[in-house]
Amino acid sequence: MPDYLVKQNITRSHAFGQSKNWLPYDRLSIAVSYRQSAGEDYKLLTVNGIPANEDQNYNMKLGGTISTGDFATLGSGHVTLGDAQGAGTFLYTSASGTSTNDFDAAAGGAIFNLAAANGSFPLFAPWLGACNFPPHRDCFECRRRGPMRRPGLLVFGFLALSASIVPAMAQSGRAQDSMRFRVGWFAPTGTSEFWTANEATFSMDHSDFDDWMFGASYVTSVGNHFEFGFNADYYDSTVRSEYRDFVDQNNNPILHDSTLKLLPLTIDLRLLPGGRYKETGEYGNRNVRKPVVWLGVGGGGNLWRYEEQGDFVGGVVPTVISDRITDDGFVPEVHAMIGFELPAGPNFAWTAEARYSWSEAELGGRFDDVYGPNTKVDLSGGSLFAGLSYQF
Repeated sequence: MPDYLVKQNITRSHAFGQSKNWLPYDRLSIAVSYRQSAGEDYKLLTVNGIPANEDQNYNMKLGGTISTGDFATLGSGHVTLGDAQGAGTFLYTSASGTSTNDFDAAAGGAIFNLAAANGSFPLFAPWLGACNFPPHRDCFECRRRGPMRRPGLLVFGFLALSASIVPAMAQSGRAQDSMRFRVGWFAPTGTSEFWTANEATFSMDHSDFDDWMFGASYVTSVGNHFEFGFNADYYDSTVRSEYRDFVDQNNNPILHDSTLKLLPLTIDLRLLPGGRYKETGEYGNRNVRKPVVWLGVGGGGNLWRYEEQGDFVGGVVPTVISDRITDDGFVPEVHAMIGFELPAGPNFAWTAEARYSWSEAELGGRFDDVYGPNTKVDLSGGSLFAGLSYQF
């Protein structure tokens, strides 16, 4: 192999977790030489256009495995770096995959400009699998559990159905109203790309957001077998986590808090298969059943707010910065439920309920720089409640 001297220009980018939001990291210029008597040699010339100082060197900026020995290039014919004129293909191979780069060779002292075919190397991304280099949407989507169905049509259909059957049910018996207060446990499903990216980047799991939920309902009976419920619930959970693959200059974890708040405002229609009461005796006395079981479906809107506050890794040259990012909105929600009521006196009853809700939001604003644009946040989840009902 003939002696040569080339200047290699490298542009590197990085992305956090599975966000696919590739950001510039740095630009390096490196002198690469080969002599038969001494072998290969690498010298760092500039970093981001600024001459390298004495504290910067090739091994510090690039690290990893350094190759030595003879190499062959692939292209149209047998092309070597020593050819007077020619073109070929440079193959970059790492544990994360292979990138192909074209180059042109000029006579003597040629300068080759080599950059990854997709414009980025997998810097600071050891958690990515082989299918993520080069990063592309298909392999990331395969990690999701399937797209969310938008609940808007279901909400509209539910409200239209309710409006059509209320007049008929109102004639079937007397009404009985109640106020119900409940406390329970909400567990997010965590199936969207937002949860996947966070779990890959930070020491958190969507189950860390399992937390208390509180609610109240005004329920009005429409006959013996149907009820309408007007509901408000509140959920607030904060999780502290750290980067899986970064520490600060003192080898301490880089921490931040993630807070998710939900306020579903919904209406539901409840079916009481056995009715609330039964008539007995010659005069049709009404006795309340024990227990009173109901099934229900409903929908409405979900007020949500998500916040991240603490220390983060950012910048062209990654540094630790303190920041606070928030986003909020109002999105559709639908749910299904089952529960029972156990009378405890003339006006009071104990209640228990299981519910599953479907809802999805889209992060925006400054979160576009963190997770990429139009990142979906799955707000769905299951909940279990126990409570007290007061009838009047």
